[in-house]
Amino acid sequence: MSESTHLTPAEIQEASGAHHKVKQMAWFLQLGVPAVLGADGKVKVLRAAYHAKMMPSGTVTRTRAKTEPRLDLLKKAG
Repeated sequence: MSESTHLTPAEIQEASGAHHKVKQMAWFLQLGVPAVLGADGKVKVLRAAYHAKMMPSGTVTRTRAKTEPRLDLLKKAG
């Protein structure tokens, strides 16, 4: 079974953590994901837009260079 173009009402509620439409829309819009109220009164969010925001494929992970501890910065207990 293929996924729908839009998130399901259950997915919208789970993602936003809100039960009310106004709060759901506000959460998605604050995140930068377009959300609209359909003619049927339900919040509509494109699955691709949500996934693009939550899991950006262009994210580059940087590894930290391994360094030695700076023992010279520690004060001697005395």
